Amino acid sequence: MAFQIKDDLFDYESAAIGKPTGIDIRERKMTLPVIYALKQSSSSEVATIKKMISDSEKKSANVKKVIEFVVAKGGIDYATKKNE
Repeated sequence: MAFQIKDDLFDYESAAIGKPTGIDIRERKMTLPVIYALKQSSSSEVATIKKMISDSEKKSANVKKVIEFVVAKGGIDYATKKNE
């Protein structure tokens, strides 16, 4: 489980680790940081973010917006603490 959480976190890091940033979002994967962020959100925010994730393969600007949303909602911090 710890490996999977770390892998989820790599999707949000800009460091060169061999995995492009945002690939899980482009592949529409609901990772721990995203799930946590959505749980902290209103129903309208959830609908907006889910739509962005659905369209992220075609619209790369959506990936950046989803990442910003997850960070703002504490998804990265939550997943990092779970991985400790």
